[in-house]
Amino acid sequence: MPDEFLDVATKEIKEDLCGLETLLSGCKNDHDVITFIPEFQKHTHKIMGLAL
Repeated sequence: MPDEFLDVATKEIKEDLCGLETLLSGCKNDHDVITFIPEFQKHTHKIMGLAL
């Protein structure tokens, strides 16, 4: 893989992990988790896509 792709992918994955961390810290109960499911999926799907 080209180094440029790896640099961009690494940056984007770090941003998505920070986004997940922010979402998780905002979850105080099950209702919050359910509310944030679309955002969780967006971040994890992007990470998965970059990992392939």
